[in-house]
Amino acid sequence: MEEPAMKTPQAFFLLFLSLLFSSSAAHFSFDFHYNSSFAGGNGASLSGSLKFVNSRLETAYRGLQALKATVHSDPYNYTSNWVGADVCSYSGIFCAEALDDASITVVAGIDLNNADIAGHIPPEIGLLTDLSLIHLNSNRFCGLIPKEIEKLKLLFELDLSNNRFVGKFPAPVLGLPSLKFLDLRYNDFEGELPGELFDREYDAIFLNNNRFQSTLPENFGNSPASVVVIANNNFSGCIPTSIGKMEGKLDEMIVSHNSFSGCLPEELTLLNTSTVIDLAMNKFTGDLPAGMEYLQSLEFFNIGLNGFRAKVPETVCTLPNLKSFNFSFNYFDAKDPECHGEALPGLELDDRKNCFSDEGEQRSEKECRVELSKKVDCGAHCRGVGHGEAPKGGGESPAPTKEKSSQPQTPPEKSHKTFPPPVTVSSPPTGKTSEKESPPPVTVSSPPKGETPTKKPPKGRSSEKSSPPPVTVSSPPKSETPTKPP
Repeated sequence: MEEPAMKTPQAFFLLFLSLLFSSSAAHFSFDFHYNSSFAGGNGASLSGSLKFVNSRLETAYRGLQALKATVHSDPYNYTSNWVGADVCSYSGIFCAEALDDASITVVAGIDLNNADIAGHIPPEIGLLTDLSLIHLNSNRFCGLIPKEIEKLKLLFELDLSNNRFVGKFPAPVLGLPSLKFLDLRYNDFEGELPGELFDREYDAIFLNNNRFQSTLPENFGNSPASVVVIANNNFSGCIPTSIGKMEGKLDEMIVSHNSFSGCLPEELTLLNTSTVIDLAMNKFTGDLPAGMEYLQSLEFFNIGLNGFRAKVPETVCTLPNLKSFNFSFNYFDAKDPECHGEALPGLELDDRKNCFSDEGEQRSEKECRVELSKKVDCGAHCRGVGHGEAPKGGGESPAPTKEKSSQPQTPPEKSHKTFPPPVTVSSPPTGKTSEKESPPPVTVSSPPKGETPTKKPPKGRSSEKSSPPPVTVSSPPKSETPTKPP
């Protein structure tokens, strides 16, 4: 009887080849779908056979998987459960109703603060077009900010602080029409600040502890921000006179640990709602501008470690809300009686290392004589014409200062912001040095590194699950490792 054809050696070989090519084709098909989706292809899908509630969650899945693929280290396993179609259950991912259609659930937020993740932001971040916030505070993300981030037209908060990002100021963020909170501090950004930054409707700008090196754009005062922190960089030149335009808007300004120089512009005295002004560790010189009595809301004023001279005026020391005034390490040689510590017991004063001949802990007579013999023309150094007569804010008189009247007026109404109170930040991180004498700590109002900004996404957006409580960690120098609970 004749044997069946399938049992011949040739038949078995043909069957083996058929199975081999079939398996290879399947693997090729999967790889094609995977790679083309990461490349932004429209026809292929990384999701394979996964079932999604809607197409926007599927698109978000592709973006999140691309982000996960860049992760080189995830010691707390934040991304270990980034598997499957239920993207709203991923650690650090928050979903909400779509702003344009309440019947659709979308990925509205990424919060990976303090996760200590090492990776980078891929171009596929642009797929997450429903994001209102990105919080990547205190990780080890590095590289450049991709251009595709400008596709996130709903992004309200962007916190990339305390990472290892590099390059020039990330211009793509200037194309985010909804952005209000920008935090890029503690990175390695460098170069100039674009003037467009101060024409945007940001409410908070944190750029401290980077490598920026430029003068401030002349339109600096166009910004409506209530908080501007640019400390610990290498900015130089004058404080633009346009700062007067920030009257009634700016609550806190921290420009310490830079190389600003010249005299303070008289327009500074228009900042009648500012509570914190920190100018410490720069190269400012000259006298304080006339009209300081108009800073009625000022609580913390730090001008330490500069080259200021002349008299410390009572118009500062008697401001009604002033709690701390640091004018140490300057060249003041006189001060009004109200600026002596015993005159105002509730006011914290630091007057060390000046030229007060009848007080202790001062500079030597020789050092003072040499420095004060140098002429300073504020009219030619940042203040311009009109030196000696400060702007009067439309002619209004300021509220009476401390102990000047039995019926003190109410200071100008302040905007009620939710930023935390000032915290003490030590001298610049490793790698940034000062040629000046050891400074006292500088007051900086930026939020502790573990805190999530308290501003809320646009109205109508809420999370389906609550964000974990913030972990309070003081702003660490770059050499420190963020603390994260296991």
